[in-house]
Amino acid sequence: MGARPEDLEATWRSIRHAATVLLVRPGADGRPEFYFMRRPDTMRAFAGVWAFAGGAVEPGDRALAAEWIDPGRATALAEAWEKDPASVEMERFLAWAAPRFRERSGRVPEAVVPPLGFDPPANAAVWVTAVRELYEETGIWLGDGATPAAFDRLGAAELGPAVGRLRFLGRLVTPSHQPVRFNTRFFLARLEAGDEPAADGADRDREVAATTWRPAAEALAAQAAGGFPMAFPTRFVLERLAAYATVDALWAAYAGRRLD
Repeated sequence: MGARPEDLEATWRSIRHAATVLLVRPGADGRPEFYFMRRPDTMRAFAGVWAFAGGAVEPGDRALAAEWIDPGRATALAEAWEKDPASVEMERFLAWAAPRFRERSGRVPEAVVPPLGFDPPANAAVWVTAVRELYEETGIWLGDGATPAAFDRLGAAELGPAVGRLRFLGRLVTPSHQPVRFNTRFFLARLEAGDEPAADGADRDREVAATTWRPAAEALAAQAAGGFPMAFPTRFVLERLAAYATVDALWAAYAGRRLD
């Protein structure tokens, strides 16, 4: 017997919305390099692993997004992009992860994926979350001009250009066997010439233990050798992007996935 609609809705509501940003730059040999941060061992989720910048949607992100992003349009775009084979998407992730889950626990967890239409305002808010988290964790401000003093006072003139520099990669939802679950949207951001992540981001002491730039193939090889622990979603996304030989080629593949 399947879950009752009200039970399924309660499950969807228990999964937190989140955004993850892959910051990329050309390496010395021209290959794309991604910015990784090692999470402190004390963190509740993904402790001790190498990950990308990101975090959960906060009420302030929803409030900012409500002022100038059309949630219906953000939802329709995300729904269309998820159908593209190039997308980071849950069904593809589970097919990739199934043998790994079986090796680790003997079973493949159930996929409970909230439809994007369940919470349209969240589909708008995640864009703001991506901009905010990237700034808080790396000091990189994607907008024009000076960095903001307070995100809750930003408007369309400041957030519009910042969001315009993001490209939507796709969405993954933490499998049902995990106690803390996230409905995570992945974004790509290109590091501009002259920019550099700060060593003293607002959340660095609390959320970042170490940082490094690595090409996808190098990070995956280091993980396989046991020296660069990453969560399954990070590995999955990297494998999908490892084939791109240059940042320009990678950027072109997702160039149309923007919210202006």
